[in-house]
Amino acid sequence: MMSKSTDDRVRKIANLTSILQSIKDEIFQEEFELIQELNESGATAIPHPEYEVKLTHPIKGSDDGALRPLLEREDIGDLIIDEGAYIPPHKKEIEVKGKWDFGKLNKLKKYGTDVAAIIESGKITTDNLTIKPKKKKRGD
Repeated sequence: MMSKSTDDRVRKIANLTSILQSIKDEIFQEEFELIQELNESGATAIPHPEYEVKLTHPIKGSDDGALRPLLEREDIGDLIIDEGAYIPPHKKEIEVKGKWDFGKLNKLKKYGTDVAAIIESGKITTDNLTIKPKKKKRGD
C-alpha cells in the first residue's frame, strides 16, 4: 500500500506531466503558425525589442531522384564524385547507402543554372525557428 505522500507525489507528477504536454502542444501550434506567417511573407527574421527571432531551413536530407541527373551528365558527372559531393553506394562490412554532400555539391552550381536548379530541387529542408533573448547592451 502506498503512503499518502507517495500517492500525492504520483498524482502531482501525473498532473504536471499533463500540464507540460499541454504547454508543449501550445508552443508547437504557436511556432507552426509563426513559421507559416514567415514562410508566406518570405521573411527569415522578425524585429523584436527583446528577442532575436530567426527562421532557417537546414537541409535534412536529399532527394536522390532529383539529384541523380547530375551524375548522368557528361560534363560534371565524374567531377561530382571526384569532389566528394556524392559518395556512391559501396560496401564495407555492411552496405553503405549513397550520400550527397551539399557543402561540396553547392560549389558545382557554377556549371550552370540547370545544374543549380537540380541541386536546389534535391534539397529536403525543414523549418527551424529560434527565439532567444537579445544580448543586453552595456548600460541597459
